[in-house]
Amino acid sequence: MKIVISSTGPNIKAAVDPLFGRAAYLLVYDTDKKEVVEVIENSEGQDAVQGAGIRVAGLLAQKGCKVIITGKVGPKAMAVVEKAGMQVVSDAEGTVEEVLDAFRATNMKQAPLDQGLTQGRGKTPGCRSRNRGQGLGGGTGMGKGHGRRGMGRSPGN
Repeated sequence: MKIVISSTGPNIKAAVDPLFGRAAYLLVYDTDKKEVVEVIENSEGQDAVQGAGIRVAGLLAQKGCKVIITGKVGPKAMAVVEKAGMQVVSDAEGTVEEVLDAFRATNMKQAPLDQGLTQGRGKTPGCRSRNRGQGLGGGTGMGKGHGRRGMGRSPGN
């Protein structure tokens, strides 16, 4: 499976870029090969007046990416992402390497993928995200949230 991480630099030691469409780089990681298989330099997205996220989402869908790990995906790009059937993990922080380690530790042992990534909406206690993709591993991943797929609130909220 291919996942993509928005990055401030061209390698896994770089920080996760909080912007999706305007990220400096997009690192495509293949979970089968256990390595970064492509580094996409995104100067076109950084210089775009508008539509950067939509363009990047379309490109990643063409490349067969299944998961996007980033800071934030805008609403127009999210529509493209959802239509392509990709999952999003939002509000990722740290280095690309740290995020990949967390992803492998939580999600690679989970089955199936759609149960490992949450798509809940709304604020979930303990979770960094206030939008889609609130955590890895059944909603209890990197953000340690307890998001629920398609729900506006989690139990106890």
